[in-house]
Amino acid sequence: MSGAKGTSRTGRGRKEKRPPVVVSIPENRRIGALATAFRRAFRAPLLIANTAGGIAGFIVIIVARQPGLDLPLLLWAPTAVATFAVVACGIMPFLVRGRGRAALETFAWIGRWDALRWREVTSAKPAATPEQARDWLEANPIRGDAPPLQRLARIEPLLMVGDVDGARKIAAGLPTSSPWDRFETLYQRAFVDFTAGVRVDPRPLTSAALALTDEEERLRADALIAVGRARIDLAAGKDWMAPMADARSRIGQYADGVLRLEIWPTLFRLEIVVAGVAGVMLVLIVTLG
Repeated sequence: MSGAKGTSRTGRGRKEKRPPVVVSIPENRRIGALATAFRRAFRAPLLIANTAGGIAGFIVIIVARQPGLDLPLLLWAPTAVATFAVVACGIMPFLVRGRGRAALETFAWIGRWDALRWREVTSAKPAATPEQARDWLEANPIRGDAPPLQRLARIEPLLMVGDVDGARKIAAGLPTSSPWDRFETLYQRAFVDFTAGVRVDPRPLTSAALALTDEEERLRADALIAVGRARIDLAAGKDWMAPMADARSRIGQYADGVLRLEIWPTLFRLEIVVAGVAGVMLVLIVTLG
């Protein structure tokens, strides 16, 4: 799969940076608004974890610099960075507890299912920014005979770049032949309407979810409805965690361990970066101080 990656070539073969995508959708209704809300909600636990990691890394440096050891820089610096990341990530699961953890597990569980399906359909990673969404849409124009899941996969990227009309057109043409198809089509239409600022009537979606007979489909529908309600509550300035926290007990064992699969690896990669920056500062303090 090929396409633009945020740059375009000039006549001389040089790469010219493309302008950023301007999205007119309010921030609290955009794709990623809930993820941003979670980051803000867990800012204090993350600060505590990073502080503990920083202290642990600093202790490693002090011990390694003792006259009796005096270990080389290439040994103690990476050890300090790794200690920072391991301690910070090891503490986080104990700090993220209660309803916040329950809401995060619901969000991560349904998000993992959606992302895995998207990758299976598109053979690509989900876009993380409007610019990536633009590049993917341009590299993968829709065909008239595209199957429903390939058409559905375009809805989120279209909303990410602010093309509500394009997303609504696709959602309007999705199938409703099976109980799950009917539920998901109604969900996607409601999702587009919410993003566009239209008031969403939850009753048709709830009725479609009650018609599902497969257990996993019902649980996915429950989680999707909870995430949809959370988006609405977030945009209205209400308690956005409550719908997802309530849904967690109904999901049960299906969401067990999802943070280990989805959240903690991402956090560890982030902590490696943070630890690397902090490690450079610690090295300068120790060597110059």
